[in-house]
Amino acid sequence: MDPFDLRQWSGFSAAGGDVAFPAIVEQVAIDSRRIHGENALFVALEGKIADGHSFIPAAIIAGARFIIAKKDWNLPFN
Repeated sequence: MDPFDLRQWSGFSAAGGDVAFPAIVEQVAIDSRRIHGENALFVALEGKIADGHSFIPAAIIAGARFIIAKKDWNLPFN
């Protein structure tokens, strides 16, 4: 995958950080166990068996720098 600047995506909305700096994504993951690298984007998908939003904290701990989540989702810790 070629790295890309997430700010160029039309649906981009910053939830924090400084939007003046590039948001370079080098990996896209839907499984928090498969995140490697510091410029990973975790996509939280809702499924029939599991909801990816419950794995966002694990994705952050694994190194995900960017998250795509439903609009009303809130980080459960600071």
